[in-house]
Amino acid sequence: MKTILSRRHFLNLVGAAGGSTTVYQTSMALGLIQESGPMAKPNLQYISGRQKRVAISGAGLSGLTIANELERAGYDVTANG
Repeated sequence: MKTILSRRHFLNLVGAAGGSTTVYQTSMALGLIQESGPMAKPNLQYISGRQKRVAISGAGLSGLTIANELERAGYDVTANG
């Protein structure tokens, strides 16, 4: 009996064997996703005078990263998670 392998099932098998990076590279090779390229650094203006306050809800990796960038630009940052 012939089994039809869907793209989703194929990528699940690739992921089980090689991990997420292999799934990403295979998806790019199949033309399912486009290469995103390097991330642009945020253009944060350094503030002077009265300090601006920012609250970040969710202190995961992305929340902590933006909190760090905002603090470096002079903002008063509160992050909770």
